Amino acid sequence: MSEYEVRVSTNVDTSELDAAQKKLDNLVKNDKQIKVDFDIQGIKNLNKINGVFKNIEKNNKISVKADMDTSGIKKGLSDIEKAKRSVSTLKIDADVSKANADFKKFESLTTKSAEKARKLLSDINKDINNVKLAPNDFVMEINFNKLTSDLEKYRNQIKVVQNEQKEFTKLLRSSEKAQHDLESYKVQSNIAKMKSELNSFSESYDIDKNKFENIESIIKEYSDTMDKLRRHYDNNDSFVLDTDELSADLNKANLAVERFENTMSELKHSVKGTLNSLESSILSNDIQKYMKENTRLTKEYEDALNDLSRRAASGENVRKQFASAKSEIALKGLNGKSFIDEIARGFKQIGQFATTYGVIQDVFMDGGRKMVSNVVTVNDAMTDLRMATSLSNDEAYKMMDTYYELGDKLKATGIDIAKSSTEWLKQGKAIQEASKLTEDSIVLSKIGDLSSEEATKTITAAMKSYNIAEDQVMGFVDQISAIDMASATDVGGLATAFNEVAANAKTAGVETQNLLSYAAVIGETTQEGMASVGTSLNAIFSRMGNIKLSRLKDYETGEDLSNVETVLRGVGISLRDTQDEFKDFDLVLSETAEGWKTFSGVQKRAVAQAFAGTHHMNEFMVLMEQWGNVEKYIDIANNASGESMEKYAAYQESISGKMEGFENKFQSLSTSLLSSDVFGFLVDSGSSLIGVLDTILNKFGSFSSLLGLFSGTVLSKKGLGNDNIVEFAPFYKVA
Repeated sequence: MSEYEVRVSTNVDTSELDAAQKKLDNLVKNDKQIKVDFDIQGIKNLNKINGVFKNIEKNNKISVKADMDTSGIKKGLSDIEKAKRSVSTLKIDADVSKANADFKKFESLTTKSAEKARKLLSDINKDINNVKLAPNDFVMEINFNKLTSDLEKYRNQIKVVQNEQKEFTKLLRSSEKAQHDLESYKVQSNIAKMKSELNSFSESYDIDKNKFENIESIIKEYSDTMDKLRRHYDNNDSFVLDTDELSADLNKANLAVERFENTMSELKHSVKGTLNSLESSILSNDIQKYMKENTRLTKEYEDALNDLSRRAASGENVRKQFASAKSEIALKGLNGKSFIDEIARGFKQIGQFATTYGVIQDVFMDGGRKMVSNVVTVNDAMTDLRMATSLSNDEAYKMMDTYYELGDKLKATGIDIAKSSTEWLKQGKAIQEASKLTEDSIVLSKIGDLSSEEATKTITAAMKSYNIAEDQVMGFVDQISAIDMASATDVGGLATAFNEVAANAKTAGVETQNLLSYAAVIGETTQEGMASVGTSLNAIFSRMGNIKLSRLKDYETGEDLSNVETVLRGVGISLRDTQDEFKDFDLVLSETAEGWKTFSGVQKRAVAQAFAGTHHMNEFMVLMEQWGNVEKYIDIANNASGESMEKYAAYQESISGKMEGFENKFQSLSTSLLSSDVFGFLVDSGSSLIGVLDTILNKFGSFSSLLGLFSGTVLSKKGLGNDNIVEFAPFYKVA
């Protein structure tokens, strides 16, 4: 556009038109854009500008053209139509209703975040009324935009409230557990165990002093922190922690325990004295065995050998000291049994022979066969052990001696202990770790009436699925035992259900105590087999897992999963925290249970089918109807401590426990009297003899031919051969 000056005379004498005139003057000199907001006032301004254009044309006889971009107007009209559709289809009403429903569970909260959400919800309810009562489409569209903006703010704020509440629930549970542990002296016991475990390294010859001192400081930190918590829970103490301080100290205590475990593990692996090796266990065993076989020792030597046995973990130095001590004892003539022991042993044997002659007969008649069976079974266990660890035959024998001794302590057979230990060794556990886990497995097997292999499988599932450390295993077993005592289920059944579903449960965000409680409630109500209960839960968690992975078909049943979230949203249940983040399934189930009683019968069946599918919806409905018991069992499991060992103590005193102890002794005796080497030699010799006979028979054709040859050769030397051949003729088919 060329530049020129135009003087315009006009009789428009209003301030609004003067302002418009100034804008036109600028347009004449330069290309300009005039922006007009798309609202009522904007339309009025646009009309005024058009009036100015007409006056200019009329009074000055010139043509004024204005290029207008109307895309904004079109968009504004489109937004109005969109808002009108949302209102007419009641979609916006559903969004507002859901917002009000979501807040009900937080109505009692008075936190800042909850108050902010409450204020936004109040604004939303006002906004929806303003939308419906708007005098025209333009005002309705403005009010609608405010409503959608407030809804988005509310959704974000309610997530903050939910997360705070979730963290508060965790804090509450953690606090309750800490208080229980303090009141039950579990904390004091933990501290003593920590110190004892650390002190077992104090005399190791290659200990890392820095690590040792670091662990000492960690134990002190844990002790000091728990002392602060003890004072906080003591009603007679004026010392009180606020919520933030309490949370910080609980986290500090938990972190100290984790640091202790990790640093302790590093310390164990840094010690060159083979603390976790087979030799340490065998060496300690050898020392104790030597002392039992040499009762002539003086007290001085007994004390010295006991000390060596205790320090066997420090490695070759102790082995050398033991060898030196045995030489010195032999030189002084102090080895062997004492005179009194020999006399006592003689009388004892005479008495036992006189009073148990009948029993001995039974042992030789029936017990002989049992011994042979034991030797074979023990040899199988030793073979598995050797394949898992690459031990020599002698080392495996010594290891079995260790298992027999542990069997005496646990009232279990050495074979059961060997089988469990072998499974742990196969998983790469060190000897010391395997020994601890074997004890845990035996405890679970006895209180749950499980085989040692089944118990090991259950603990393995817990450790691998939930990353449970070795020293946390008994806490898990305590959870099973505590729920067993509170519900109409048993330890074995709960373990069976757990094995079926553990991996999928962890992926779904379900904790062990919750999973066991779900299984207990369904099992005791339906009286189904616990394996079936585990299968039902596994199907539910797998179904939710498929939805998370956008697999919209249940490949087990063929059911369509595309409408599951829609069905659940229809009754106010959300599987997600955000568009891309799913909630832990524990939280989803808890929220569903809160609204369950308000659902109609049709809604309950629809929700159950959405969660569990057609085949398992009844189990889901049972879970919801009995949710009160679920929460009770979860609370019991969270506070579990020592229940399993109480049960195990009762088992050890029972007839079954004593019989297991007797069986363990008999297994040990069997392998002592008839070792697998001797038994193997007899079997090999028998096999060789059979092989020789087989070769001879193959050469002579039949046993009768061989017998005839032998008889003829021997008897002919005595002049009796011919008569005898005739005598035996019927056997040889000769006339």
